[in-house]
Amino acid sequence: MLAKISKLKKYVLMAGFTLASASVSHAAVWANKNTWDENWENRYSQWVETNITTDMFTNVTSPYFGLATDCADLTYMARAIFAHENSLPFVLNTRWGGSGTDRISNSTTRFDRVSDTVTSVRMRDDSGNMRTVQLSTPLHNGKLRAFLAAMGGQVGTWSIAQDTYPISIDKNELRPGVVYARQGYNHMSVLEAIQTFLTGTPPNPDARAGHALLVHNIRKSGAIE
Repeated sequence: MLAKISKLKKYVLMAGFTLASASVSHAAVWANKNTWDENWENRYSQWVETNITTDMFTNVTSPYFGLATDCADLTYMARAIFAHENSLPFVLNTRWGGSGTDRISNSTTRFDRVSDTVTSVRMRDDSGNMRTVQLSTPLHNGKLRAFLAAMGGQVGTWSIAQDTYPISIDKNELRPGVVYARQGYNHMSVLEAIQTFLTGTPPNPDARAGHALLVHNIRKSGAIE
């Protein structure tokens, strides 16, 4: 499934995440000052191509250093980080803790008590052991980091289908920022994965997505990076 965060004329969920407007409170993780439209979608696409790097969570100079992520987390976090940087709403169908709780969104008050100043980061080393890394320069995005970390624990490849919608595979829809979800990928052989990519139909169409990738660039040849 290819899903995209795009044109908000369909704004229920374009491209990856429900872009419903959220009410702003003084304790929101960030305030909404702008509204998603096609111009912002184009800017998001350009931002992904320019700013998403393979070391953004492992480079000590990155403001997101030390955040634990997996494939699905990246697709969500990229959208949330851009929304934060540009005061745009970020709202998911996925909820914080089951059907009885509020949707994950930037308007949550759950992180009201979190300090924005970050002087150290707790993270796992290559051996899987937790360690504390002291930062040479404090960060000032503690509330956002707490939001991203908590969201990462509530989403996964299983939730992508409920927070995205399918798009057409053509040059107008396929661009950086699109989410590429491979159904049942973890259980496919290499041949099955290639056949799925070429045909768009996995061996088991009812299987959950097993892997997610964020489209970073489209080559002139049409190849996806």
